[in-house]
Amino acid sequence: MVFDKIEIIYEKYCLPIKIKYSETRKPTFMEFLILSIILEYPNKEKSIADVLDRDFKILKQELFQKAFNDLVNFKLIKLIQNYAGWDTLKIETSLNKILVDDELKARFEKKEYWISQSNKNFDAKWIYDPLTNQYEIVKDTDWDKKINNSKTSSKLSLSHLGSNYYTETFIDENTKKFIDNNQEIFGEKATVTAIEITSGVSVKDLSIAQKQTVKVNCAIEAWIELESTGEFKIKTDEKNLEIYFAVNKNNPIKVFTEVVEKYSKKTKNKFVPKVKLANENEFIRNPELISDINVRSTCNLLLVNGQDISSVDDFLKSKDLINNIKYLIIYNSKSNDKTIEYRDERIIAHTDFISEQFMDTNSLIYIDSDNKISAYALVNREIESANIQVPLVYAYKFRDKINLQQLFSNNVGRIKLVLESKLVEKKFTSCSWIFSLFRRIGLLNEIKPIIQKQLLANLEDANFYEQIITSLNKQVNSKAMTFIQDCLKEVLLKEFKNYNNDEIITILNNYKFKDEKILVDLLEAIDKKIFATDFNFVLRINQILARNSIDGWEKNICESNLWLWEYTKNNLRADLLEIEKFHSPVWKKQVTVINLIGKITKACLQADFKIARDNYNQMLEQLFVVTNDLTEIKNYDKYLLNVAECLNQFYPDLNDYTEHEINLDQTSQKKQKIKEAISDISKANAVMNELLEPELQTLPIEIKIAWIKFVLSKSKKIDATIITKIYEKLKLIYGSNLSSNMVVK
Repeated sequence: MVFDKIEIIYEKYCLPIKIKYSETRKPTFMEFLILSIILEYPNKEKSIADVLDRDFKILKQELFQKAFNDLVNFKLIKLIQNYAGWDTLKIETSLNKILVDDELKARFEKKEYWISQSNKNFDAKWIYDPLTNQYEIVKDTDWDKKINNSKTSSKLSLSHLGSNYYTETFIDENTKKFIDNNQEIFGEKATVTAIEITSGVSVKDLSIAQKQTVKVNCAIEAWIELESTGEFKIKTDEKNLEIYFAVNKNNPIKVFTEVVEKYSKKTKNKFVPKVKLANENEFIRNPELISDINVRSTCNLLLVNGQDISSVDDFLKSKDLINNIKYLIIYNSKSNDKTIEYRDERIIAHTDFISEQFMDTNSLIYIDSDNKISAYALVNREIESANIQVPLVYAYKFRDKINLQQLFSNNVGRIKLVLESKLVEKKFTSCSWIFSLFRRIGLLNEIKPIIQKQLLANLEDANFYEQIITSLNKQVNSKAMTFIQDCLKEVLLKEFKNYNNDEIITILNNYKFKDEKILVDLLEAIDKKIFATDFNFVLRINQILARNSIDGWEKNICESNLWLWEYTKNNLRADLLEIEKFHSPVWKKQVTVINLIGKITKACLQADFKIARDNYNQMLEQLFVVTNDLTEIKNYDKYLLNVAECLNQFYPDLNDYTEHEINLDQTSQKKQKIKEAISDISKANAVMNELLEPELQTLPIEIKIAWIKFVLSKSKKIDATIITKIYEKLKLIYGSNLSSNMVVK
């Protein structure tokens, strides 16, 4: 294992110094031009700015102004004394007011173009490095004084000071080397005039030099490799430090001890390591640092042994250990005043003692979405080579699935009591945390009775349900919402057994279900005897569905279409039902057929066969559409039988009338065609009857067609052409004309 990102600190000696020097160099182009203008330009009334502008056409003169200021600062040019005090030396000053240094003027007259500055200063640092025993002058202390993101640090005691540190001649020699190596700063011919500590104080003044000397931290990154045997090695990329440790044998032990002590202290601020590793054969032999635990991204649940942590607050500071964790359960919790809380986007629960060897042996148990575990035990390990203990983690060998239901079923009593009180207090945010936690550990059934108790207590006004659903919706806890609705469904189904139909409808009207499936499942579970005996109940159920934007007729919820025709066959009459009672297209198509059948039946009973025949064709075409649209509904066979019973309420009378009409006049061409059509229908019936049970052979032929195609799934026996011909012949026999708008598929 590796203790990485270790910061090794030691101190370098640092004496701030001021190097005074003179510089001899060639003038820059701008300096040369300015000096030449001052010395040689004939019209002394002009200024340098005038000459640059008019003679050299130089309009942008900022750089010349800077060069001019440098010459002033170097004391190579100055204002003639007569003008001092009331004029300022600048590039706009006339040439006759400017005086050039005599020595510089003499050199320029001899064509010797170089300038000298004798009052230059440079601030530097005189350094002694006790690790390398090296001296140097530097511009600044720009070495690393701290290692970024270091995990711990250790300081070396290197207090000795090099014997030549305050030796003047030695400092002079190093200063000259420094100047030679930095000609870009000092120029090619710089001469040291003095080396001072403070203004006017030479480095020869030992007492002041010692007072001015400071120690500056220097940081080196290192790491320690700790073997399973307890042996360790300190590694670094800094060779001088490696050499130092090789020579000074005791220092590595001191550093290791200091690092381990700091690591141990930091760890023990959050954890209480076990004294001994139990069941060693269940753990990997090589331990790790706790910071080396790799929390996989799929792990969202962490079980923490409450006996192995100092406090939850301190543990939560270990961010690396709780990455991706959404649920944190402190088992064997030492906290008596906490049960459930939400912190840093995590649900944290406290449970009582769990009598389970695996749980007691481990300290941290990470659980992924498949409930596979990665477990670790935190144990104090004796490092004999340094005579020190260090808390290390041992990884559990096995990654089996854990049965969370079995593990926690008897250890969540505290949380269940909290849930009960929070529900009564209507503190639904806390309830949401508990719902999510129990769903994660597979124990939702444990809290279902508690939820249902409160739902039942507030069943009639539905306010409690609405409030909890609204709260869960705000918290975007859709799974909890579904769970609550499932609980309500079970409560309602149980209570519906004791309610009459009106009471059931009243209750259903009070509740708004967010999940369409919950409402549908609830209705589907209602005793079918209610629907069979009370068609008004079917209508009211579909009104509730419609208010929830559900087409109960299209989806055939509660077999509504079956009960529709069940009701119709027992109550058939003209205009039996209101077409506009529902917006459902399926309802409207069926009611259109039902009302036409009722009108035809009434007309037959009143012997008004003209009205019967006038409505027959439309009824037949609409019936074909309806029976073909609803082929996928449950109990489609019973549905067809109910339709057949409705048709058979008028067919006997219509058959008698048709036969009577034919007998009155058997010579007309139309009557002859009707006789042929009746014969063809009889033949078709005979063919179909071969495919049907005896009790089905009395069905109207249009129902036989649907039965063979969709109930028996023998559509190949009857193709579209045959169906079209049969329907045309039915219209000829019972209808008022031969026209047809039918499309048979």
